[in-house]
Amino acid sequence: MSRQSRIPRSASALVAAALVLGLAAPAALADPSDDDVASARASEAAVAGSVAAIEVELARLSTVADEAWARSATAGERYLTAQVALDSAQAAAAAADAKLADALTTMEASRKVLAGIALERYRSGGSIQTLEAVLTADGITDVVRRTSSLRTVGSAADAAVQQFRADALVADVLRTDAANALTAAQDAATEAEKARAETDRLTQAAQAAADSATARRDTLITQLAAARSTTVEAERARQDRIDRDREQQREDQAEAEREPSDPPTSRPTPTTPPTTPTQEPTTEPTREPTTEPSREPTREPTTEPTREPTREPTTEPTTAPTERPTPTPTPAPTRTPKPEPTKPPTTEAPGLGTGTAVGSAAQGRKAVAWARTQIGKMYGWGTTGPNTYDCSGLTMRAWEAAGVGITRTSRSQYVRVKKIRYADMRPGDLIFWANNTSDPNTIRHVAMYTGGGMMIEAARPGVPVREVPVRYAETMAYAGRP
Repeated sequence: MSRQSRIPRSASALVAAALVLGLAAPAALADPSDDDVASARASEAAVAGSVAAIEVELARLSTVADEAWARSATAGERYLTAQVALDSAQAAAAAADAKLADALTTMEASRKVLAGIALERYRSGGSIQTLEAVLTADGITDVVRRTSSLRTVGSAADAAVQQFRADALVADVLRTDAANALTAAQDAATEAEKARAETDRLTQAAQAAADSATARRDTLITQLAAARSTTVEAERARQDRIDRDREQQREDQAEAEREPSDPPTSRPTPTTPPTTPTQEPTTEPTREPTTEPSREPTREPTTEPTREPTREPTTEPTTAPTERPTPTPTPAPTRTPKPEPTKPPTTEAPGLGTGTAVGSAAQGRKAVAWARTQIGKMYGWGTTGPNTYDCSGLTMRAWEAAGVGITRTSRSQYVRVKKIRYADMRPGDLIFWANNTSDPNTIRHVAMYTGGGMMIEAARPGVPVREVPVRYAETMAYAGRP
């Protein structure tokens, strides 16, 4: 074969080889590239799903502690109510015993009168049986049975006999009353002890839930930082902001429905350090309620004479429809525990203007001034000072210092005070929170308004008495004026 003929054949071979190599190389690289893309997309989807799941759980955790403390507060109010009932029952038992003792003393005096008459008759020659009848008679039954013996004493004894009979009858009635009062006191003591044990159990459970939620939140934030390739600090700050925004939205809605007057341009700063955000999200000092432009048109002057006291909160056009509770005189919260099954709502909340106000504005300011001197003292279930307070113990003592007596529990305080609009609050007025805001029997907390959008409260175990911005979510339809 000639050289000329060989060259083309060699070139053809080279070209063919090159084509083979050229086609093979891209083919060899194509499959791994597609796998990498698919793997990357799967990884991104997994990360996105993981992030979404983490954020959902973080949102849930933001309410866990609050709900647990609400259950604890509800049990605490039940304990206080039971304690008040016990005190009343013990006082009634003591009064019944005192009346019985007086009646027995009176009956014994009547017996002595009869004995004296019988003795005089015996000395005058009468029968010894007559004296025995009077001296040994044991109660009205024996006296009646032995009337035949007493008749021998003479008509002068008639009045004494009738008096003895009456005194003995009163003594028997009061003896029954005393026994019933003692039984009631024993039952009340049993109920109070049960309520106290339940309160202690739920308080411990609430603290455990809060601690667990905090630890779980920290773990999730670390996982979120890894999934997003950010820092734990950045993710924590982001989640804190989300929690604040969520709580502020809830508060803004509740505040708009309560129509407070002259809201501050920014949320006031608490006088005590804020607690962990997951446990006390409502105490953040950065709220700015007046920056919500959509809420301004819904405000109405508080002096409008035609305002009906039973406002329907569902008429607010700017609130989020997905968060709107079932229409009632006040919105029913969705985050709080349901009322106890044994105490279903049976009573409508007292309306605007009901109740009694006896304190003056000056006395309200005096109550606030006294309450501020207690800031920093710790919370204590069932205590009224001087070193620890529960919520109603603090408000009771504050108004007592101002010269006005109010009842012991937050529920009874709400029933007693005059119901006023939140827009009309002045220092010293009281704010109440409930599981069902249309049922006073589910009230669980009370605080005192101090002015300027602030309030003083003994919040819960582990938190000292503090002055913080007013929280409107889950409040009763009206504030109260002692």
